Amino acid sequence: YGFFTLIGALVAAIGVLSLIILRDAPTLVPKRDEKGFWHQLVQIFSWKTIRENKELFFVFLYIVLFNIAFNVYFPYISIYLVNYIGLSYSLTGIVQAASLLLAVFFTIPAARFIDRGKVSKVLLGAILINIVGLVVVFAAGKASLPLLCFGIFATGLGYVLNTQTLSAWVKNLLPEGSFGQFEGIRMLFAVCIPMIIGPSIATGIINTFGVPTLTNGVAGVIPSNALFGFAALLMLTVFVPLVILIRRRKAAAK
Repeated sequence: YGFFTLIGALVAAIGVLSLIILRDAPTLVPKRDEKGFWHQLVQIFSWKTIRENKELFFVFLYIVLFNIAFNVYFPYISIYLVNYIGLSYSLTGIVQAASLLLAVFFTIPAARFIDRGKVSKVLLGAILINIVGLVVVFAAGKASLPLLCFGIFATGLGYVLNTQTLSAWVKNLLPEGSFGQFEGIRMLFAVCIPMIIGPSIATGIINTFGVPTLTNGVAGVIPSNALFGFAALLMLTVFVPLVILIRRRKAAAK
């Protein structure tokens, strides 16, 4: 608990410092719609706007599908490791923190590929790594802790590479003069929708394939490794918008 409390405190401190230190550019002015907020919001999803920003909306589709699969397993990793695998809270925190820290080092060479315009190839690699990690976690179960740790590392690596690459891609596609507006829409696809759909899917999987338990007199269900298997299957849906995006980029290059 101390480790997670420390991470939460650091995030809060950075947020407060950002409010104090960061300043908007003096030339930045709000873009207002004379017909009001709701008209401005609806206009973003108009056929005209979508047609003019096809690649951006395909990236949004990619983002929502990836994060739905991500939210199927990620909120339950600690519960899975502690209650199903049997690790302590301290070891669970170490495994997850070490995996993410190692994954961050791999973003350095990946950044070079992004700068060269090989965004789609980095994303393809990130998704494959993520799926491999999920399959390894599913297959390892309680049998092998080293294999389980490798799976968590690969899953985290795929996530970090994916997030880094998408952030760079989206920024290059945002319409001039509407950066803030479309960044807000990106959060709708990256956070709001996935956090509703992902856990809803996970609930059905956990209730069907989980392990019934009794904690402090309260009945519940512990998520099993099946959660990661289904998450890997859902992650395959990401290839649909990704293939479309790759073809569009090849056509544009020609």
